[in-house]
Amino acid sequence: MDPKSQVTSFTRREVLKFGLLSAAAVCLGPAIMRRAQAAWGDLPTDIWPPGVSGYKVLELHCFGGMAPFESFYYRDVAGSRTRGFDAEVGALNWNPACANAPSGLETHAFSTDSNGKSVHLGPFAKPLWNNQNIRRRMRVVVQRHDLLPHEAAIPYVATGSRLGRPNQAPPGTAIQHRRAELDLEAANGRVLPHSYALLPETNSTGGSLFTLVQQIQSLVGAHPGSSKPLVLKIGETFGDFITQLNRDNLGASKDAANALIDQFRALYRDKLRWQPDNLVTRSTAFSDYDAAAARLMNADTLEGLLSSSPQTINPQAFCAREGALPFDTADNGTRAALEFAAFLLTRPADEAASSVFVLDSGIARTGLPYDVHFSLNAADTGTNLWNLLDSLAAVIRDPNNPTADDANKIDLDDTLVVINADFGRTPFKSSANVPSPASNGRDHYPECYTKVVIGGPIPLEISDGVANRVVGSITDGSDETVMSDVPFSATDTKAAMLLAAGVDPFAGENFALGSLTPSLVVPSADPHHATMENLRQVFFGVS
Repeated sequence: MDPKSQVTSFTRREVLKFGLLSAAAVCLGPAIMRRAQAAWGDLPTDIWPPGVSGYKVLELHCFGGMAPFESFYYRDVAGSRTRGFDAEVGALNWNPACANAPSGLETHAFSTDSNGKSVHLGPFAKPLWNNQNIRRRMRVVVQRHDLLPHEAAIPYVATGSRLGRPNQAPPGTAIQHRRAELDLEAANGRVLPHSYALLPETNSTGGSLFTLVQQIQSLVGAHPGSSKPLVLKIGETFGDFITQLNRDNLGASKDAANALIDQFRALYRDKLRWQPDNLVTRSTAFSDYDAAAARLMNADTLEGLLSSSPQTINPQAFCAREGALPFDTADNGTRAALEFAAFLLTRPADEAASSVFVLDSGIARTGLPYDVHFSLNAADTGTNLWNLLDSLAAVIRDPNNPTADDANKIDLDDTLVVINADFGRTPFKSSANVPSPASNGRDHYPECYTKVVIGGPIPLEISDGVANRVVGSITDGSDETVMSDVPFSATDTKAAMLLAAGVDPFAGENFALGSLTPSLVVPSADPHHATMENLRQVFFGVS
């Protein structure tokens, strides 16, 4: 592939089919919908400090599900270190081109978990623990579910709702809904999206699972259709998508076509008016159509934003290889996606994204980079996770080392970074999910995995070793009995993400109290408010 390959998206037909342009903020005006007393998704005013209406969110998904043992939950106890891969991880050959690579089983003492056990950050996580600014704004959340297939696990961990639930939608949808309501309330005229999802343009080995991720990121659940995040693809022809946005193929008839669309919209709207107040009757179908048409009319604004975005995908050498295997090189779509995400999140306030999802498609074993059945668990996981975390660290501002490019880097004071995965991997060498010493891979293991949260509301710890920054616990050992003995669910963490983003996680379109882990729900005169405070304390360390 040409090193100058670019970020791309769908054809115009796909844009219309999936309603991509309808992901821009709703600005329909008071004649189209009745306003409530408060904007949808309002939080109690005492949840975040005065002046903070919510933090931006960058969510990274490790496609295929990674093991926590070499990365974010390393126990420095014999038999529990890498859970079967001490020799392979310790002997990995690290490419000198990848700076600050670990030496053998090099780790960093991080914190204690909910059972008081000491937890280290493993060798594959070194790009983050080597950066004090990032490490001291980090918390690790232990997760568990019971869904072995990707097809069931991905929708659940991406939305917090299991298949079949009518409210199933990614956090970006609720964030788009909330921000659009605030735009409408402020009458600021914004037409750019607040939520984006960045996926690879092509994914031959991901196949139907890649399509599933795309579909999940386009779900609206019970939210208005205009709340759909804008899905963009990483690939060669981003310029073609921008060209389609300007609709120059219409030539001199463009203005006339716009006027005709507006005329039909007005006629349709008038048919819904209710006498005697002359307000428009609520119609979900019309509102979705009207928002999509409004986005089409304002596609030039999106074109202007995307035209100035970083678009080049550069090649990257693999960082880790086993034995004498070569250090191959591949186009680094993950780094390009993170650079693009940083661009979207750091625009001026009237353009900036509030939510960006990035699918880590890897550079080794592209497609499902962490799905290491049978072979190369150490090399492929090491290469891909190192690349993801090193690319992430490169787009985060370090206040201790200011640079001229800081304005285009993510500020952890206003942005929460979340690292997620389908599930974990077996805490032993496995084949068909049973121990197999001859295997060099790991199978699916939803009984224990980790989610990582960095920045946003999380306070900066002034020293290492602060207790309880690992939320939950995984039992020791390297066999089939290993599991999260103090687990939290994908629903819990999605609710916490919405809370950080300034969205009421218990608004009707989101989650019910009863869907959370029972220990998080606080009985009180106002259980919703009390539970929000508990989520804030448990997941972000803010009392």
